[in-house]
Amino acid sequence: MPVRAGYSYRAFRPLVAYFSKRLEIADPARASLGSPEDRFTTLFTVQPVDEVNCIARVLFAINFAPHLTEADMLPRQDVVYTQDSEIVETQRPERIPTDLRDEMHHRTDRLGVEYRRWLRELGITYGTL
Repeated sequence: MPVRAGYSYRAFRPLVAYFSKRLEIADPARASLGSPEDRFTTLFTVQPVDEVNCIARVLFAINFAPHLTEADMLPRQDVVYTQDSEIVETQRPERIPTDLRDEMHHRTDRLGVEYRRWLRELGITYGTL
């Protein structure tokens, strides 16, 4: 079923982030199956082990589709987070550059740019370049 989605992102502090996905059913004939209040949310926390290794924890929640079980939802989340982990684990340099001139040729998204600026402003040096 096609949906329109809107995202909001928050970094509460370095190593703790959250995003919320607002869902709206795109087909007017089926719109009553959802609600403008439908949300899919994810909380990420990261525990450094050393400057280049960490343990990431992910918690997700929804406030719709009560019939879905954990077994229904986990395969999709595993696909998404496996794709993300492959990107993160191949990042070079391994530590986060706070000066974008130090980063490889990859185009960085706005969130990444703002996160690096925030780390610089906070004076975070552990795990950064």
